[in-house]
Amino acid sequence: MASSPCSDYRIDATALQFGQCVCGHPKQAHISKGENKAAAALRALKKVSGTGMSDGQQSMPCSTYTLDPLGSVFGQCRCGHLKDAHIAKERNPAEAARSRLNPNKREAVTKSEEPCSNFIVDTTSDQFGVCICGHKRDAHNAQEVNRAEAALLAMKEKNAKKEAAKKASEDAARLEVELKIKAEEGR
Repeated sequence: MASSPCSDYRIDATALQFGQCVCGHPKQAHISKGENKAAAALRALKKVSGTGMSDGQQSMPCSTYTLDPLGSVFGQCRCGHLKDAHIAKERNPAEAARSRLNPNKREAVTKSEEPCSNFIVDTTSDQFGVCICGHKRDAHNAQEVNRAEAALLAMKEKNAKKEAAKKASEDAARLEVELKIKAEEGR
């Protein structure tokens, strides 16, 4: 055991006597009689936290608000400013979060004849359930079509085009024959 207590009281968990320091002296021996216990505790807190608490106020608030438990005013930061001084009130928090979700700001889409292929809610619209293209959600849903009926319609269109082409070629051939006949008669 040292003749005088150390300057840094640390409890010895293996000591036979409760509250004994690792240097072998009790806790009371580490505190001088003229020293204020609160001042000693404050020094210990500053030493443990590693960040010296500011005694005065800085000219500008720091970038990260950290509550000073020993501050003279409730809610004071370690830099000396209140919490309100650390908060930038330039933007609506919801708007800031929304812009972080979609960094590429969407351009305003004008109302089109047909609904777009991707429904995106227009949050600025005065109507509920409207896309940024101006159409309701129901207009974006693909209408269920019977596959057999769709195939039949496609086949009918294809046949109609073939017949129209055949008729056009027949008309062209007939017109050519008529022109030849008129040319021979006119000689």
